[in-house]
Amino acid sequence: IAAERGQTVDAAGFERALDAQRERSRAARHGGPAIRSAARTGEWVEVKPKGRQHWVGYERTRADTDILAFRQAGDALELVLEENPFYAESGGQVSDTGVVAGEGWELTVEDVEKADGRSAVVGHFPEPFEPTPAAARVNETRRHNIARNHTATHLVHAALRQVLGTHVRQAGSVVAPDRLRFDFTHHGPVDDTTLARIEEEVNEHVWENLPVETREMPYKAALAAGAMAFFTEKYGDVVRVVDVPGVSLELCGGTHVDKTGEIALFRFTHETGSQAGVRRIEAITGPAAYRLARDLERRLGEASALLKTHPEHLARRIETLLDENRKLERRV
Repeated sequence: IAAERGQTVDAAGFERALDAQRERSRAARHGGPAIRSAARTGEWVEVKPKGRQHWVGYERTRADTDILAFRQAGDALELVLEENPFYAESGGQVSDTGVVAGEGWELTVEDVEKADGRSAVVGHFPEPFEPTPAAARVNETRRHNIARNHTATHLVHAALRQVLGTHVRQAGSVVAPDRLRFDFTHHGPVDDTTLARIEEEVNEHVWENLPVETREMPYKAALAAGAMAFFTEKYGDVVRVVDVPGVSLELCGGTHVDKTGEIALFRFTHETGSQAGVRRIEAITGPAAYRLARDLERRLGEASALLKTHPEHLARRIETLLDENRKLERRV
């Protein structure tokens, strides 16, 4: 429509604006940047000045821990936990949410941020805060859905390279509990038939229930072993490698499922351009993919009921109606 009027469409600009709107929506739901900005105006109170923070989120989602430091401003509170199971947004994976509770107080964790080389959980807390030993609990259902989508992202990357060619490289990603987004280098749109092949390839690896193994190794050794690196990321001398044997080997600090079968089901929802030479796909897994299938089944049933036919005869019924409509148009 735009071309007919001598206009062009800024698709990349649209996607940027859409991402910004999604971030605003997330902030409205969970506090997000607003709560982080408010907390940053306070001063850190060091409860255990010589204490060191330990990341325990790969092994568990719960921890009994002490508060190393806190910062409060208005109704915003940040806590630095000595044993921290909460993942802070990194490498495209969003932050965890959950609860931290101590004697006489409870903080709903709305976000996690990096602060002075440590991770701090953030939430609303309008009362004066007095630190006590605490129980930290990550929202496990949300974390598991994020892990499903992150492991699926690795399977997608491998399938894209298998089907489209080894020129495909990751160019960005978002891993959230309700969806995954993956940007990759490619010269043009991916047609529906090819996209279906890629989706089938991913699901085959899901249903094989392959192990997902993680290990740490020297950066150069990981590259020599064939691990894929995201070259806009900065890596240290020792890196974490996520390995789906025979399928995918990538440098990654995110959280993953133990076996691909936990993904359950993988479905593409969108394929579009992101910028010149970069394509973008969006997809869903597990419960979200199941809900999509049920929703499509419901819509198919409604359409069949309107046209007074069974779902398996719907296409033929539509063809008959279109043919009758053409005949009536000629008569008119």
